[in-house]
Amino acid sequence: MRFRELAAISFYAWYLMLPPDAGEGRRLRFAPLSQWDLIETFDSQRACERMRSELIQKMLHTAMDTSLCVSSDDPNLKGSPHEPPVVGSATS
Repeated sequence: MRFRELAAISFYAWYLMLPPDAGEGRRLRFAPLSQWDLIETFDSQRACERMRSELIQKMLHTAMDTSLCVSSDDPNLKGSPHEPPVVGSATS
């Protein structure tokens, strides 16, 4: 891999996202990704997946198992009504 390609890859953020709430403890798993809730932002896929795994273990039998780690350049995020947070920041 060329240095330029490697440098370009490092600028992407990773978002831990949860499908929209459907009520009664259910989630709309097939909703467009642009409608999913942003939980936290990470600077690597590995960090995102690690946090996702930890949260699933800590929050057994919750909707956390429907969460996904999504790259900031994913075209399915287009049309999101909210601007994603700055890389490395946590959301409330």
